[in-house]
Amino acid sequence: MLDDYHGALKDLNKANVLEPNYAFTLSVRGEVKRMLDDYQGALEDLDKADVIKPNDAFTLRSRRNVKRMLDDYCGALEDLDKADVLEPNDTLTLRNHGQVKRMLDDYRGALEDPDKANVLEPNDAFTSRSRGNVKRMLGDYRGALEDLDKADVLEPNHAFTLTVRGATKRMLDDYRGALEDLDKANVLEPNHAFPLSVRGKVKSMLHDYQGALEDLDKAHVLDPNNVFILSVRGDVKRKLDDYCGALEDLDKANVLKPNNVFILCLHGDVKRKLDDCRGALEDLDKVNVLKPNHAFILMSRGEVKRMLHDYQGALEDLDNAHVLEPNDAFTLQTRGDVKKMLGDYQGALEDLDEVHVLEPNHAFTLSVRGDLKRMLEDYQGALQDLDKANVLEPNDAFTLMSRGKVKRMLDDYQGALEDLDKVHVLEPNNAYTLRNCGNVKKMLDDYRGALEDLDKAHVLEPNDVHTLRNCGDVKRILNDYRGALQDLDKVDVLEPNNAFTLRVRGIVKSELDDYQGALADLDKADVLEPNNGTTLTVRGNVKRMSEDYQGALEDLDKAHVLKPNNEATLTIRGNVKRMLEDYQGALEDLDEAHVLKPNHAFTLMVRGNVKWMLEDYQGALEDLDKAHVLKPNHAFTLMVRGNVKWMLEDYQGALEDLDKAHVLEPNDVHTLRNRGDVKRMLNDYRGALQDLDKADVLEPNNAFTLRVRGIVKNGLDDYQRALEDLDKADVLEPNNGATLTVRGNVKRMLEDYQGALEDLDKAHVLEPNNAFTLRNRGNVKKMLDDYRGALEDLDKAHVLQPNHAFTLQIRGDVKVLLGDYQGALQEFDKAHVLEPNDAFTLQHRGNVKMMLGDYQGALEDLDKAHVLEPNHAFILMCRGKVKMMLEDYQGALEDFNKIHVLQANDAFTLRTHGDVKVLLGDYQGALEDLDKAHVLEPNDAFTLQHRGNVKMMLGDYQGALEDLDKAHVLEPNHAFTLMSRGKVKRMLDDYQGALEDLDKADVLQPNHAFTLQIRGDVKVLLGDYQGALQELDKVHVLEPNDARTLRNRGDVKKISGDYRGALQDLDKADVLEPNDVFILRTRGDVKRMLNDYREALQDLDKADVLEPNNAFTLRVRGAIKRNLDDYEGALEDLDKANFLEPNDAFTLTVYAHMNLSANKYQAALEAIEKLHFLQPNDGFILQDRKWLKWMFDEYQPIIQSLPCNLNIQSFTYDELNFGPSLGRGAYGEVYQSCWKGITIAIKVLEWSGEHNEGAKKSFVSEMNTLGSIRHTNLVRLLGYCIKGLKHMLVYEYISNSSLDKWLDGDKRLDWDKRICIIIGVAQGLAHLHHKCDPTIVHLDIKPGNILLDKDYTPKLVDFGLAKVLHGKDENVIALASTSRPGTSGYMAPEICSNQASTKSDVYSFGVLLIQLVNGSPLTLDGNEIHIRKFIQWVREVQEEEDGFQQIFDVAMNNSIVGFDRNEAKSFLQISLQCIKEDPNQRPEMQEVLQRLERFNKKKGLQYIATLIQEPFNALLKRFGSTSKRM
Repeated sequence: MLDDYHGALKDLNKANVLEPNYAFTLSVRGEVKRMLDDYQGALEDLDKADVIKPNDAFTLRSRRNVKRMLDDYCGALEDLDKADVLEPNDTLTLRNHGQVKRMLDDYRGALEDPDKANVLEPNDAFTSRSRGNVKRMLGDYRGALEDLDKADVLEPNHAFTLTVRGATKRMLDDYRGALEDLDKANVLEPNHAFPLSVRGKVKSMLHDYQGALEDLDKAHVLDPNNVFILSVRGDVKRKLDDYCGALEDLDKANVLKPNNVFILCLHGDVKRKLDDCRGALEDLDKVNVLKPNHAFILMSRGEVKRMLHDYQGALEDLDNAHVLEPNDAFTLQTRGDVKKMLGDYQGALEDLDEVHVLEPNHAFTLSVRGDLKRMLEDYQGALQDLDKANVLEPNDAFTLMSRGKVKRMLDDYQGALEDLDKVHVLEPNNAYTLRNCGNVKKMLDDYRGALEDLDKAHVLEPNDVHTLRNCGDVKRILNDYRGALQDLDKVDVLEPNNAFTLRVRGIVKSELDDYQGALADLDKADVLEPNNGTTLTVRGNVKRMSEDYQGALEDLDKAHVLKPNNEATLTIRGNVKRMLEDYQGALEDLDEAHVLKPNHAFTLMVRGNVKWMLEDYQGALEDLDKAHVLKPNHAFTLMVRGNVKWMLEDYQGALEDLDKAHVLEPNDVHTLRNRGDVKRMLNDYRGALQDLDKADVLEPNNAFTLRVRGIVKNGLDDYQRALEDLDKADVLEPNNGATLTVRGNVKRMLEDYQGALEDLDKAHVLEPNNAFTLRNRGNVKKMLDDYRGALEDLDKAHVLQPNHAFTLQIRGDVKVLLGDYQGALQEFDKAHVLEPNDAFTLQHRGNVKMMLGDYQGALEDLDKAHVLEPNHAFILMCRGKVKMMLEDYQGALEDFNKIHVLQANDAFTLRTHGDVKVLLGDYQGALEDLDKAHVLEPNDAFTLQHRGNVKMMLGDYQGALEDLDKAHVLEPNHAFTLMSRGKVKRMLDDYQGALEDLDKADVLQPNHAFTLQIRGDVKVLLGDYQGALQELDKVHVLEPNDARTLRNRGDVKKISGDYRGALQDLDKADVLEPNDVFILRTRGDVKRMLNDYREALQDLDKADVLEPNNAFTLRVRGAIKRNLDDYEGALEDLDKANFLEPNDAFTLTVYAHMNLSANKYQAALEAIEKLHFLQPNDGFILQDRKWLKWMFDEYQPIIQSLPCNLNIQSFTYDELNFGPSLGRGAYGEVYQSCWKGITIAIKVLEWSGEHNEGAKKSFVSEMNTLGSIRHTNLVRLLGYCIKGLKHMLVYEYISNSSLDKWLDGDKRLDWDKRICIIIGVAQGLAHLHHKCDPTIVHLDIKPGNILLDKDYTPKLVDFGLAKVLHGKDENVIALASTSRPGTSGYMAPEICSNQASTKSDVYSFGVLLIQLVNGSPLTLDGNEIHIRKFIQWVREVQEEEDGFQQIFDVAMNNSIVGFDRNEAKSFLQISLQCIKEDPNQRPEMQEVLQRLERFNKKKGLQYIATLIQEPFNALLKRFGSTSKRM
């Protein structure tokens, strides 16, 4: 018990000597020997004890322990079984029983015994430890850990407990916790193999392989033949890449434990690492037999088969492994690699994508996936994966190699080269790397560097066909075609029927101009690989070089079908289509090629050439510029670029390119020819001729050379020799559009316009859309005066070449000839933008601006043109004309003097000279020049026109007319001639003849302002003011800011009575010409018409200052002063005007009106009599004379005879402040006003026209009737005012409008108000008929003549038609047949018989009564028939049984509020009495009123009448104190 086993053994040996066969002694000695590890001696003692005492449980238990230590687990189990029978519930037996079963791998049985022991002794550390160890063996790591944690609590520092717990934590991946337990166990038992081996395993799991190896080495020393230690140590050495050491350990372990799956797996893996793939496969096959469906084994075996290139077998194993473990990254990774080897790139990528999801940052996965994406041509995706892999493992050769390849495919050759250089540093002598480096350098055009790398690769692998092939390809690019051919021949020997070799060799032979040999190789390559796109592309290219364009296109079409996105195929096919003149198709191919390879010089060069053919010169130049940057010294690029620049008119740039091309290829005919053409455009005709002569020597009968040389000779004015060259060119190419166009141009220069047109017509047939042909043909047609045809050709040319300056110039010139100056200006503006310093453009643009009236702009252009060409007569001529327009006549004369020096006897110059002198006011000098011009050109219409004009200015109208008549005979339809002749005829007072000429001029030039102005003047003289105004309106549209037009138009509008419009025009004219007397005078007169006397006076004062003694100014000013009551000033002005023009009607008119204003009718009448003598047939004068006579003979006596008791006021004009208009009556306007705080109404009576007589009578009648009577229901006349011709009546103001507005409008009167109105009107009429002396008959009773005040009290108004019955016996008034008073519908029938009486008013009242009861307006726009029909209907229907009901239904429909049927029936019965046809059967108004009075009493209207009367009593009182007699 004290663990002194040696002392115990001594004692037991002595006891055995003393008592040799004592069972207990032997049992205990056996147990002690076991503790001393003397298992054999212990077994002997325990066997003897078992013989002496066979069924002793202790002996059996101890012997079991010994047998267990001797690995005799079966014998140990037998002993424990016997002991268990003897002592069934002995915990020690149960514990030992479980241990033995564990050793026999009976973990389930082993667990049962410790469980029973745990029940018997729940807190026994040994039991918990044993049970935890067994659970670990059964894989119940969580349960094991619980038991071991209990054991550690019961027995804290027990090494075995800590070791087993550490092993358990390892299985739970708690490597750190496991390491802590194992470190403690190692401290407790430093040299125990089991903790060391487990700790070594844990450290390996923590990737501490070196520490793991140290522990395992120690364990191996302690237990050299322990299989676990050997296998784990072998695994650690494998991970440390010590494959040989690993193999030794695993071999030993395999000998000790031959069929252990783990050992065989590791054994196989190490052999694989040592490239012993066959041995590895044998191990893995054994493992697969032992453990058939294990994922790791299948995966490892698949990996080995991959290394043995058994990809199909590898795929089967990896598929099986993937089924067992679908998410194992390594399986998926390896399977992806195998699928890649089998060419299943898509499947491989899917596997690697799954791996990437499981292990996103695994470098190898990313590398392989990137390589796969490269195979699938997903270069961008590949690059992303390889970049990530490179970040994780920066110096991995495979990653760098794959990335270099990808970059090469993405045309990032520089980046590719950097990666491959790194690979080369890592693996300097790797032929594959060198080969790839060479390929990349080849793509970077570093052919020398490429060749060096390929040569090194060739040294390392002399017979490698890839190297030799690439060497041959590079030598081909370096133009070492012979060397290339040698390499390719070697390849052909090593690999005789290789399509690629044959293909490249074919290219080399084509470069050596061995097209037949090249074609033979390519045909063989096509047989070997029938549908290879590259072969077809190369063969197509060779056929192109052989000029078999159709065959080439067939091959290239096939190649394109196979490889639609191949840049080389598209480029070459585009080039072939170019040769076949399918430029559009060519451009499509080249565009696609450019998208695929944007910086390929050949593609850009060919595309530029095609765009040039399609006339897209800008696009062509862009492509050729890029090609030139890529290949600066390429002759063809330079030549084509020169051509394009020529087309873009960059002749200097073109010449530079062609000079460079000429240096590179001095004898190239195309270059010489094109250079000659460019020099021609630069006007270097001599240099051009030299180049073209050389080209002609090299290629004697070339039509193009002859054509261009002909153009050059044309430029040297050698037209005849030019024609010879062009004739030869035409013989060589009979129907060449360019030759015919140029020849037509030369013939034009030789003035053979007809011949030129024939050539150009032929050229147009051949090339309908050739801008040059159309331009020249247009020019020729212009020379032949076919302006319309010329414009059509030039328009087409413009569509084809919108920015061609010469086309624009000619088109502008033609539009000028067609009179389209605005269109011409647009053309010259565009041409000027293209060629700012072109004298021709400037000169013509200036001319057009002059025609459009932009003289300043014209002068600027002509000044610039003059600087460019100082002695150009036409420029001087145009400039002189413009200066004339700008009134710089001196400057104009200087220009014309220069022309006169240049062209002394030129009629045109003399003519223009004369024009300038006219403008300088030297009419005599002008006539002399024009006479000289007439001598030189007697029948020149222009000279005659201008001479006629000058004679007109000199007042020789007859001579002017003779010249203009001659000019008219020469040019019958010349607008200017007709216009000038019309002007002359106007001066000769032949207004009708003038109008005829001006009408013709207007037809020829419809919108000519001057013609329209003169025609307007003539129409004014003919009294056609409306027509004149139309002409001046047209002029104003054409020249909105022309003062003369505005002045004349204002004058015509004044005459037409449009004073406001006149004032607007005259105001604008005044702004343009502030001190124009005519404008000021006319505007003053217009302001007078508008009663703006103060403003008018200011204008006339200014006019008088500018032109002091003008009768018209004085006359009008006098009239204005009269209106301002300045009679003295007016009289002074009128006296002066009368002195200047004694018998002026206007002056007399003003005199008459001055007297009228002062109410001096006698003096006014005298002035009018004088006017009548001067103008006996003037309607206005006759009218005024008649009125004045009436005033003098009739009106004055009437006014004087008015009774003195008239209670009315005589108002002055200034007292009446006119407010807004209230409406218009029969004889004048009614205005609202205010006088002394009281609102009044003023009726202004008009004394003119058809209403003159009526107005007079109305004024007198109203004064007679209303002047002396007062009644509540009659409107009150307050007074009158007389101001000259203006006669005004002043009334009280009634606020609620007239009754008709309440009947016709939306407003509705209720029944009570209607009764008030009926009775009120009856009271008013009864007063007139029965209370006035003499009796007054109104004769115009209707709703419009009944006003309603604010309380709806009716007021009778408008007594203009009223008649007075003088004497008691006078009952009937005889009416004049010319005028019948009253309003249709309301007028009594007897009025039609020219008779009237009080019964006539009764009839009108009856109609009004029906209307008020019925609620209907009765009238349709005053239609008498409608009213009479309605009245007839009322008469007829009232006799029926329900007659009144029908009438009332109408009333109800009109929604009369408070309608009373009984009252309405009574009113209708009264109305029916009133509207009897026979006046004698109608009741008197007094009787009618009496019948209505009961309704007055019933409704209490007497009170209302009182309320209404009160304000009028106040008003009467106020007026009564201020009344005057007239």
